[in-house]
Amino acid sequence: MIWEKEETWRSLRESYILMKNLHFRTQFIQAAYSECWVASKLSKAGYNVKFHDGDCDVSVVSSNPEDKEKKIGFEIKHSEDNKDPDSDGHGYASWVISRPQVKEEKFHICILLRDSLKTNEPYPPFILKREEIAKTEPVDVNEGRLDYYLWYSDHFENIMKKSDWMRKAANPLVKSLNKDPTEFIKRWNEVLNGKVQSLFSNTN
Repeated sequence: MIWEKEETWRSLRESYILMKNLHFRTQFIQAAYSECWVASKLSKAGYNVKFHDGDCDVSVVSSNPEDKEKKIGFEIKHSEDNKDPDSDGHGYASWVISRPQVKEEKFHICILLRDSLKTNEPYPPFILKREEIAKTEPVDVNEGRLDYYLWYSDHFENIMKKSDWMRKAANPLVKSLNKDPTEFIKRWNEVLNGKVQSLFSNTN
């Protein structure tokens, strides 16, 4: 499949950068590029990958016969790593996850991509379980629509001091993500090592 090939997401990434530099809207190409990036990585890791299968962006079927849950659905979100920098150059990455998708259990795992135009590809992503997101309080992101909002920054404390909105959106999951991001990146390494089912070992 063409979406599994590395040259596909690299071509889309080049287009994303070009459109961003031209100040065009990048919403749709961000989604295509990030979904193809994840699909390519999962395919290389040996998973049977399905693209846009059902209600999620990407799904995999575990090859381990002992896995109780064969099909795992991924929701993929992309963000520039240092958007909206303040006067000190301190920016953040943020992601909006649809409340209906979470409540209706449309996916199992959410992949948060942090991207930088200074790198050749996204940083190793954060992996969150749907249940973890569901435990947080949705906020008014888009004119009365309540969705889940997550954010990360290397300058977390400074941004919270300067912004009432970001402080309000710093729910326990956001604080945990910013306090120890490596724990969420380790989950991505588990996925790439064929251990996606291990993410559910502590889930009720």
